[in-house]
Amino acid sequence: MKPHMSALHEELPDLATMMSWDPHPLAAEDVPSLDPEMLRAQAEGWLRYHQNFWAWEELNRVHEKEGYEAAWPLVLALIEMASEHALCAIGAGILEDMLRQHGNAIIERVEERAAADRRFRICLSNVWPVLPEPIWERVVRARGNEPQRG
Repeated sequence: MKPHMSALHEELPDLATMMSWDPHPLAAEDVPSLDPEMLRAQAEGWLRYHQNFWAWEELNRVHEKEGYEAAWPLVLALIEMASEHALCAIGAGILEDMLRQHGNAIIERVEERAAADRRFRICLSNVWPVLPEPIWERVVRARGNEPQRG
């Protein structure tokens, strides 16, 4: 054991117990039981997620390395093809990141797109208020009557 950990262990002798403590243990009767169909659906969802996670990583790579200009058409294509649930993730994810990092550069195109596209407004309604105030105010106006979802 390294010296600094040894000193910590002396101060907190039950450290190992504290690190493994579960504040919300499930009682045996509360453990969910999944029938074979539910297990199969769970396994398929897990596989689909992990087989496609590269797409999320690639979109973020494009945004980070190639810039918002390269990522913008990808975001628009995603919004066009996305389910309602996916619109939430796009808004709270890449669109919010782009607005936070490049708000002044992209806010006009965001406003234009929102004026013409309800799906974009739904996506925009999932952006959280973590933006500079002037950009946030424009986002709120651009989403129109769509309620804050994020």
